[in-house]
Amino acid sequence: MGTYRYDIHGNVKELIQDIPQLGTDGGSNGNPTYVNHRYKKLRYTYDLISGNVLRVDYGTGDDQMHHRYTYDADNRI
Repeated sequence: MGTYRYDIHGNVKELIQDIPQLGTDGGSNGNPTYVNHRYKKLRYTYDLISGNVLRVDYGTGDDQMHHRYTYDADNRI
C-alpha cells in the first residue's frame, strides 16, 4: 500500500510505502517489537524545463539510498 503526493505538474513528488512485514523484528518470547523499517519514503526531484527525473531519494537514517540521473543531448539517460 502506498500514499502518493504530486507536484503542481502532476509528477509524483513523494511516495510513502507501508510494508507491515518490516514493522516487527519478531521480538522475544513471541512478543513482537516494532522497529523503524515499516514505512519507506521515496522522494523525486524533476527538472523544471524537461520534466525529467533528476534524483530519487529513498529512506532515511541508516536505511537510505540516493540515485542521480543525467541525460545526454538527445534527452536519453
